[in-house]
Amino acid sequence: MYPPATINVSMYQCTVPFITEADRSLECIYLHVRELAGSLVLAWYLFGVFAQQETPAIHWSALGLGVVVVLYTLKPFVARLVGRRSSGESAPLLG
Repeated sequence: MYPPATINVSMYQCTVPFITEADRSLECIYLHVRELAGSLVLAWYLFGVFAQQETPAIHWSALGLGVVVVLYTLKPFVARLVGRRSSGESAPLLG
């Protein structure tokens, strides 16, 4: 059995998923970059952490972050299905 984690390791384990998810979300929001494959890989990773982690803080934060990544990834597809039309400002330049 492994020895219990120190406070530094626990803080590291809790902050790395937040930093990774924040980077992906801010990239989607401010740069309007929708890298579907990368976002879904990150969501899959976070759901895997949720399934395997026994520490409650990491377990539940991974689930919450995974849901946020999926929502931000699927936001344009849902908007298109609902019927929101894109204006000239938000339309792609070459497509």
